[in-house]
Amino acid sequence: MTNAKTRKLVFTAMFAVINYVAFTYGKITIPVTAGTSTAIHIANAVVVLSAWFLGPIYGGLSGAVGLSIADVFDPRYITSAPKTFLLKFLIGFIAGTLANRFRLREKEERKEIISITAISAAAALGFNVIADPIVGYFYRKNGMEKKIGQTEEYVTTMLEEATHKAEEKKKEAVLEAKEEIIRLKSELDKEVRDRRSEVSRLERRVNQREEAFDKKLDNLE
Repeated sequence: MTNAKTRKLVFTAMFAVINYVAFTYGKITIPVTAGTSTAIHIANAVVVLSAWFLGPIYGGLSGAVGLSIADVFDPRYITSAPKTFLLKFLIGFIAGTLANRFRLREKEERKEIISITAISAAAALGFNVIADPIVGYFYRKNGMEKKIGQTEEYVTTMLEEATHKAEEKKKEAVLEAKEEIIRLKSELDKEVRDRRSEVSRLERRVNQREEAFDKKLDNLE
């Protein structure tokens, strides 16, 4: 049991590598719109083939892993890796499930084998033809909504930071104004005190002179 599972894992990894190579080095890239492109390749056929040999789960995983890794290493497709993983797994799952349902491995007649493989391949690849653009549309739409949400969040954060900085500068300006008012008041109070002291000093001198003058008048009398 352990040897069989290990053998299946080894074949899964092998088919994943074949998928990676088939897509990375065997695709023909076709530009679609500005910044986007599609590709013609035989990797989907390899996914179907792996599902016939390994079954729906392992066959689907080999295609999903191999082609997702290929997307990750290609800047043009890196954002599509999650979508690729889902679709390629389903291609393998559909092909492998139909092959098991019709007992492909038990068939010996060539006609039956061709019929079952044709049905499972057509179903799996037909699913991809229909699902790929639909899933791609919603995937891109979701990505755009996320980008819009992130942009709005970024703008909101920037506005909040700008408002916060403006409030801080306003507080600093008010504080500086208050400090300046306190300084000017302190200087004014000091000047008033000094003048009052000067006035008091002059008043004392005047009083002293008046007293001296009165004494002189008293002496003359």
